[in-house]
Amino acid sequence: VAYAAGGAAVFLRHVVDTDSYAGAYFGTLGVRYDRALTSKTGLGAAVSVGWASARYHRAYLERAKPGVSLVAARASATRQLGGGLYLTSHVELTTVPDARLRAYVARPTVIASGLTIGFAR
Repeated sequence: VAYAAGGAAVFLRHVVDTDSYAGAYFGTLGVRYDRALTSKTGLGAAVSVGWASARYHRAYLERAKPGVSLVAARASATRQLGGGLYLTSHVELTTVPDARLRAYVARPTVIASGLTIGFAR
C-alpha cells in the first residue's frame, strides 16, 4: 500500500506467514522521495521502520518479543541509458535498534551498496 504526495510517497508493507510459522507477521512503514534532476537522471531516498510479532521473532530470531525489528535508510541514483536501459546505484544502511534483539543477529548494522542494470518500457 502506498500513498503518493508530490515527489514523496508513504508506503506500508505487510508479510504474514501462512505456512511454516502461521501467523508470524512483519510490517514496514516508510517514506520514499524521488526527484528527476534531468530527463535522464534521478535521485531517490527512503527511510523506513520495520516491526514484527512475537511469533515472527521466535521463529527467526529465537526471541519471543514483539516490537521494532529494524530501521533503514536508502539513497539511490538512476541514469537512463537509452533504448529502455537504465543504471541504478544505491547504498543502504539497516540497523536493529533494540539491544535485546541485536544479541540474536550476527550483524545488527549493515551497510550495503549495489548497482543494477535494467530494462523498462
